[in-house]
Amino acid sequence: HQRKLRVLEQLERETKELLRPAVREAGYPGVESAERISEGAALGARLANAPWQELMRSTRIELERLVEDFERAERLAPAGKEPLLRHVTAQERALLEFATRELAGDARQDSLEPVIALLRTSPID
Repeated sequence: HQRKLRVLEQLERETKELLRPAVREAGYPGVESAERISEGAALGARLANAPWQELMRSTRIELERLVEDFERAERLAPAGKEPLLRHVTAQERALLEFATRELAGDARQDSLEPVIALLRTSPID
């Protein structure tokens, strides 16, 4: 699962970089706080030993909610920001599809395919 997690991390990192200019334009610093980094590390440590299927089930539930939230946000996008919000929604949909495919366990279907399709650079192996 390490490769899958690295590819997911890459998508998150690329999306963060894509969002950074809009965040700064909105008047925020566009840098991660030490507190948020610490919270993320603590969450990662808690999830590191979770069984994969359980992790995917909880991830799917959370992503279903996030996709709905981002779809609503898209409709409220300020002029000129629609493509950016569509990309963020597409990212959440790709992650949701990944989790769904992982849970289905269909070896004929690459669970990372929707995630890789959104990457700006080749996946890190």
